[in-house]
Amino acid sequence: MTIQDLGSIGEFVAAIATLVTLIYLATQIRHNTATARASTLQSAVQFTVSMSESIYRDAEINDLFDRGSADMASLSDSERSRFHLILIAFFRMSQNSHHQFVEGFIDEPTFTGMATSIFAFIDRPGAREWWQANEERFDPGFRTFINKGLKFDSA
Repeated sequence: MTIQDLGSIGEFVAAIATLVTLIYLATQIRHNTATARASTLQSAVQFTVSMSESIYRDAEINDLFDRGSADMASLSDSERSRFHLILIAFFRMSQNSHHQFVEGFIDEPTFTGMATSIFAFIDRPGAREWWQANEERFDPGFRTFINKGLKFDSA
């Protein structure tokens, strides 16, 4: 066997090693992507549960949310401020979920269910009024998503 033959065998072995490495890396990337998606969904669900729990476990907050969602004018200044903070938190969480969907970390069937919950949560007169007064605080893609879902003209 000549040195040229050994060089050819070495090149062949290197090519096989490179192929095996690429297959391994592709598998790892696929696994890491799945893990990132699961983690993203877990975070979104946990925040939603935590927020919902904070409202339904506290009768005063629940009452405030119900009254504010029905009619913001029925709230005192202090209550309006608390209602504002509840909705800021909710819309930030919703915007994050929307962003994760757009980026491909939440699949369409899952996000469709989330969107149904988002709109059920805010499709009341006081919540709509709050949104119209505060939508500029959120990114344009999310505003379009909310306004289409609530049947408002997009800004």
